[in-house]
Amino acid sequence: MSSNLRVLIIEDSEDDVLLMLRELRKGDYEPDYECIDTEAAMMNALQSREWDVIICDFNMPSFRGDHALSLLKKSGLDVPFILVSGTIGEEIAVDMMKAGAHDYIMKDNLTRLVPAIRRELRDAKNRQEKRNALVALQQSEEKYRMILQSMNDLVFVVDKHDCYSQYYTASEELLFVSPEEFMGQPVSEVLPPSVGERFVESFQRVRETGSSETFDYQLEISGQKHWFSAVLTMQENDESIVQVVRDITRRKQAEEAMRESETKYRLLAENTFDCVWQMDLNTDFTYVNPAILRVFGFTPEEWVGSSVGEHCSPEAMELLSDLMMEIIRQGPNAIPATFETRMLRKDGKEIDVEITAELILDEDTNPLLFQGTTRDITGRKRAEEALRESEEWFRAVYEESPIAINVFDQNGNLIHMNPACVDFAGVSSLEDLKDFNIFEDPNFPEDKKQQLRNGESVLFRSIIDWSKVKEARLYDTIKSGVSYVETGASPLKYGADESLHGYMIQMVDITDRVLAEKEVRASEERYRGLVERMSEVVFRLSMPDAKYEYMSPSISPLLGYPAEEFLDNPLLFLKVVHPDSLDYFTKAFGEMVESNLFSTIEYRIIDTSGNTKWVSQSNSPVYDDEGNLIAVEGICRDVSDRKKAEEDMRTAAETAMLYLDLMGHDIRNHLQAIIMGTEILDQLDTRPEVREMVDLVASSVESSRNLIKKVQATRGLLSVPLSSTPLRDALEDCLQVLNETYDDVQIEMNLAAQQPTVFADKYLGNLLMNILENAILHNDRKTKRIWLDLKKAKEGYEVVIADYGPGMNNDTKENLFDQSRRFGGVGVHQAFKIIQKYGGHITVQDRVPSDSSKGAEFHIWFPKATL
Repeated sequence: MSSNLRVLIIEDSEDDVLLMLRELRKGDYEPDYECIDTEAAMMNALQSREWDVIICDFNMPSFRGDHALSLLKKSGLDVPFILVSGTIGEEIAVDMMKAGAHDYIMKDNLTRLVPAIRRELRDAKNRQEKRNALVALQQSEEKYRMILQSMNDLVFVVDKHDCYSQYYTASEELLFVSPEEFMGQPVSEVLPPSVGERFVESFQRVRETGSSETFDYQLEISGQKHWFSAVLTMQENDESIVQVVRDITRRKQAEEAMRESETKYRLLAENTFDCVWQMDLNTDFTYVNPAILRVFGFTPEEWVGSSVGEHCSPEAMELLSDLMMEIIRQGPNAIPATFETRMLRKDGKEIDVEITAELILDEDTNPLLFQGTTRDITGRKRAEEALRESEEWFRAVYEESPIAINVFDQNGNLIHMNPACVDFAGVSSLEDLKDFNIFEDPNFPEDKKQQLRNGESVLFRSIIDWSKVKEARLYDTIKSGVSYVETGASPLKYGADESLHGYMIQMVDITDRVLAEKEVRASEERYRGLVERMSEVVFRLSMPDAKYEYMSPSISPLLGYPAEEFLDNPLLFLKVVHPDSLDYFTKAFGEMVESNLFSTIEYRIIDTSGNTKWVSQSNSPVYDDEGNLIAVEGICRDVSDRKKAEEDMRTAAETAMLYLDLMGHDIRNHLQAIIMGTEILDQLDTRPEVREMVDLVASSVESSRNLIKKVQATRGLLSVPLSSTPLRDALEDCLQVLNETYDDVQIEMNLAAQQPTVFADKYLGNLLMNILENAILHNDRKTKRIWLDLKKAKEGYEVVIADYGPGMNNDTKENLFDQSRRFGGVGVHQAFKIIQKYGGHITVQDRVPSDSSKGAEFHIWFPKATL
């Protein structure tokens, strides 16, 4: 079946026209033609209808072929222009091809007319399809660019040198500095050091791991502090980092729609001349035009005589060889082939090219040579790839955003939404919301709807009542109750006239945050009431300005001043500190700030009546996320009664110690006399039984001396104050002494509790050593075994010391710590008194339940040191 062909024939010879029409019909074309031979007629023909091909004679009395080609180019139409002439020379033909003619055919060889038309129709169709694809890509990129411009986040692109290369924002007032100051500059030099260093460290981790990273930071902008959250993601193609930043001050994630500050990708249209070439059947080039220098870097003289295999890879050469063999095989029926491949420039660089090649036959239809054109399409390839990557990038931002994003048309009808929106609405897919119109939503405030219709962007917080959605039958949702939402709505305007194309709505569900804030406020009120009813004084002191943020009302009974006076005058507290305690107070408080450790100090104060009181103040430092000291919190309590009792106890203890020293001195004198007497007896009487008695007396004397030393070692037990003491350190010190003193002891340890701290004094080691040494000294086995455990127990810590000695009978275990019966020795009773002072307790039991012959087990419990 013949194909219809719209042909504009520019010819003054009717015979030649008939020959061309005859040739077209032989080639299965049914020509719909118009024949003209003047400039005016051609202009009218081009304006009145569309043409598939133009066939033009070169020499006519009133109209030349080059004038006709010039008119076609001015019209801007892409119509194949084929020159048919009987007298044109090769030089004129080449000039016409350079000027834009698609082919030239001699009138005595019209058999080439139909193949040439077919080739050019196909090439014209390919050109149109590529133009359509490029327009579609540009429109797609424009759509996603417009969506990103409407978002409220800040987006920065940081290149592989950690310098800002691009940014996108709808809220430039949130920029730390102006774009002129940060574009092209390193992040570490634009932002404050503490923030810039965190970004640089995160960039390195993201590039090493390939995973995203999120962190929060703080900046001061226009005199106000803002918190931001940054999400960092690497683009694998060029190691740049996409940095999405959200202002999370007061949790307002959506301030204004994002807009781009510059275009990321710019497409450059190139108007280049193609390389025109001829080569023989051995694939050696015989002719090439000057464009070869611009495209490949070779001069025509260098290129002519070379083989096509010298300018492409083996894979490309194999493709070219197959195509040429197929063209030769088709012979007279061969049609021009157009394909894309890669070829090498003179500098060794590969470029993308589009080649159109056809076979030239001699008069006997034998293959003569190949001719064609080569076009550099590297720019087009790069532009297409950039458009594709740009579309993928914008699509990823849209699809993967945790914010629910809806896109509506200009009438308010929903046309698209991202996955986060499906979850937010409580539906399964976009199909469930196909009839939803934003202006029909009863939860969308009417005044905001009107602002949106007026082309304004709006940002507001609202409550979504899901029962209203169901009553209005907007869509079927599985949600119920109410949700608290932050909403940002923006009109979508793009194109040259920035006409309205629809709306974008962004929604963030903040229900959990709102409920948590309500719970926090309620909890704060409960604890405030509890604190204000306490007899102890609770305070919070901001740092480093040392101003009171809070002072509980209980300060008034303690000092006589109302709490408000301390908030108004931070230095008032220094005025009420007793002069004798002022140096100690300021030094101890300063050491606490420098060491960053919890501390408890005791000092004297003077109330408004002039009375002196003792107080105990526990201080705890508070830090922000970056480790900076921002406050000191503490409790201050009146310990005047305890101090008086301690003073009375210290006086009694000093009196007791005096008698203890006197008694120890006198007993030592008597023991010295006994030693002297036994030494004389040992010299005078050498009988075995007498020597045995002398050794017994000497051993008893030595035990008595050790007993006196042990008693005097805890002489200050009642007067030494308690303080926070690391229990683990004390145990490790005791174990080191045992290992150095006894070489026949095996100790198995399990110190499970981490950093246990108790209120104790310098006698903590005496307590532990008394129990440990008893387990060794009262064991007559050759190798003595001890098991030592440290673990958490109730509101404190428990030390368990077990041995494999002779054990104790039930009566001894029950009465070991009975002060009236004196079952235990001095060491046991010292341990009992020390643990009593610490507020703990000590018990003993069989190591193996119901078998007292396999050793004893001591359990020592210490309360945990707290404020």
